Formats: sequence, C-alpha cells, structure tokens
Amino acid sequence: VDVIFSQRLARYISQNVARFSVVNLHAPSGFVYGLLRRWRGRNYPPYVMTLHGLEERRVQVMRREHKKGRAWNFALKNRLWHRFYIFPRFRWSIRTADAAHTFSRDVWNLLQLKYGLDSDRIAYIPNGVEQRFFSPRRYDDHGKLRLLYVGTWLDQRGIFYIRDALRELAPRLPQLTLTIAGPAASTEQILQFFGPELATRIDVRPVIPAESMQDLYSQHDIFFFPSLLEGLPSALLEAMASGMPVITAETCGMPDVVENDFNG
Repeated sequence: VDVIFSQRLARYISQNVARFSVVNLHAPSGFVYGLLRRWRGRNYPPYVMTLHGLEERRVQVMRREHKKGRAWNFALKNRLWHRFYIFPRFRWSIRTADAAHTFSRDVWNLLQLKYGLDSDRIAYIPNGVEQRFFSPRRYDDHGKLRLLYVGTWLDQRGIFYIRDALRELAPRLPQLTLTIAGPAASTEQILQFFGPELATRIDVRPVIPAESMQDLYSQHDIFFFPSLLEGLPSALLEAMASGMPVITAETCGMPDVVENDFNG
C-alpha cells in the first residue's frame, strides 16, 4: 500500500509539473518521485524531503530493547521486513532528495555523517507550539504528584521504563498517579500491562479533544515521556509551554529543548 501511494504521488506530480515550483514530501513517500526525477532529468520540480527520524536509530534502539525482552515487534520476521522493505524506501528518499528538512539536530547531524549530505542542503526547523499553550502556572503544594503521559502506547515510547519507575516510586509516594492520554490502546490492555498493584494509580483517557489539551496539562504536575524514538514531539513542547517540568530520554530531538536540572 505504501509503495502504491508513492507511485500514485509521483505520477500525479509528473502529470502536473507546471503546478509546482518545489515538492516537499515526507520520507519515505517521496522515494518514487526522487528516482523518477533522477531518471527523467531536472525539468521536474526540486524534491525536498522531510524526515522525523532515521531508521538506523530505530534498528539500533529496538535491537537493544529486544535483547531486554522489551520489544513487541522486533522478531526475525519484523527485522527482515524492515531490512528489505522499509529501510530501502527511506534510503532512496534521502539519497534522491535535492534538500532535506529535519525537526531535530540529531537527524541534521546524522544525515551529514551517514549520507554525506552537505549542511547547506539540510534545514533544521523544529516544531512550534500554538500560543494558546503558553499560560501562567501555579506551583502549589497540594500533596499529590500527578504524572502525565501523552501519546500512543508503543514499546518504542519507553513504556517499560514508565512501569519500572512507578513500581519503584509507588510504595514511597502514596499520592502518586499517572494519566495516560490518547494511547490508541484499550484501557484494559494498559491496566493489565501495569498489573493490579499499580492499576489504581492509572487513569486512562482514550481521547482528548484538541481544545482540551491546555486543561489537561494544567491539571498535572510533571510530564513523563521517556520515549526512545522521536523527532521532536509536539506534546513535549506543549507541556513545556504550559510550564510543566518534564522527564524524558536524552535522545533524538529531546536534548534540543530539554536541559537537565533546568527544565527537565
């Protein structure tokens, strides 16, 4: 399906060349158009690739987690699928691009070191935050510690480390709670993951309307997001804009905005 979409996208652009002065496509969707432009000459509009993160990092991280028994979908079949189907599409998306846009300095550096792209061909443009998220915050001591996680419930998001932390902290902090918002997983599945000893500390909110996100951040004390694979997460930026201290992993785009012992 992904390849068919890339083919149709390339066909549409090639049939409507006059409509475009430049084409910006997210990797790996642009690999067919990139190859087409290489083969048919430069009369096609330039191709700018947008890339959130490198697949090489995904493989390295998930291989490590798989050895720990903390990767759900990294068995041999998945690794072969990635090597022979997913990775080649990303590689050709990168190699055929005239220029690139990244959301983190991590990817900006790796595109130069791994793929030999000149720095003047790569634009580092981080995500922004809507003005509505910037609001005053009261740091009252209300006796509770309310943690917040926002995002899909995936192994690559560091969810096993969330469970480790709660198992360690819950006996010492009786008022500790964790809200999980927008997980795209059932409440039953998540509570089962934590087990009965932690289930009463967990509040799963399957869907949060976009207009309610400011209130969600204001109702919690610390943003807990130990994700292992990201670009530059919008939820992290929104939480920081709302005045929340954050706990996150020192990888991908997070070090671009989080300084240890200062704001996280």
